[in-house]
Amino acid sequence: MAAAAEILVLGGLLNLVFSFVMGLVLAQQRKQGDKAVPIEKLRWLLSSHNVSMLEGFMCISLGFAVQFADLSIAVSKAAAWLVVLSSIFQDCQGIVNHVRSIDDQFKQKSLGWIFGIVQALGAFPGLLMIVVGVFRGRA
Repeated sequence: MAAAAEILVLGGLLNLVFSFVMGLVLAQQRKQGDKAVPIEKLRWLLSSHNVSMLEGFMCISLGFAVQFADLSIAVSKAAAWLVVLSSIFQDCQGIVNHVRSIDDQFKQKSLGWIFGIVQALGAFPGLLMIVVGVFRGRA
């Protein structure tokens, strides 16, 4: 398996583990004696749980796709690292917003909002490199 594929698959697996842990945290936070905390109060934790699961599946899928890309080793590894590292910011966005009791991250320009910007600035070029490489490999 190519180095870039290994980076993406490992990053994807770590995202899935993180999603599982966030699911446990979310369940624990919802439980308060005989009552359950409404999920609306924990929406940022739920978001982090869901997003990390999606990021995990995306990274694993890209690990498969990058093997078809016509890219140099350095470029494919850079693309993989951009995608995986940006996923960390996406995963943590909800946690930061939850801890800081953010209602609307866009309106409040929260740290979580900044994490989202960093995620987009990393993921988009990484994804674009892989897509271009795959199309080059098919030509």
